[in-house]
Amino acid sequence: KEFSREINKYKKQTNKTKSVSGQASDSWKDRLGTEKARGINFHKLKDGRNNYRAGINNHTNPTVEFFLELAKPIKDGGYGIKKIITLNGDGLGSTAVENAKAAGLEVFKNFIHKDNIKSGPGFDKVKRMLKGGNTLIHCTAGADRTGAYVGRYYIDELKWDYDKAQKHTKSFGGEKPGPNYKTTRDFLKYGPSA
Repeated sequence: KEFSREINKYKKQTNKTKSVSGQASDSWKDRLGTEKARGINFHKLKDGRNNYRAGINNHTNPTVEFFLELAKPIKDGGYGIKKIITLNGDGLGSTAVENAKAAGLEVFKNFIHKDNIKSGPGFDKVKRMLKGGNTLIHCTAGADRTGAYVGRYYIDELKWDYDKAQKHTKSFGGEKPGPNYKTTRDFLKYGPSA
């Protein structure tokens, strides 16, 4: 019933929400776990709480319908996602925030970049949301910002050691060398207090 109400609300709001034309499919159906690094990078987290990570960029079209598909109950062929954590204000981050809210999802807009990844209460709220389950965390590529946050979450909550978290993050395209990625590397290794 609740999902049906959200669909009806979506139909009323369709003309009020942004769509990104010329983009790839509006659907991630059957793409879970199929692509890593520079794709949609859509994967289930290893915490057993029905959490996911992804990249929302030119490989996706984050419309209201797209978020309704993610929110659809698992028993009905969806993913059961109820909360969205958006780490990118660039690219399609703002569009994703607007359309996820229009789809009735709880959204935490924690726009981070290399100069502010360690400031503010953002990571604590991200951890609380992930611990509550049914959450999608994303940035543009699902690699660096998402990788740093997910890897640090695994260290803090699942008691992974740094080497395991770093290897896992690299497998999704994160932990790149060079000065532009130093803050995400440091965040993964030392946490927000570094």
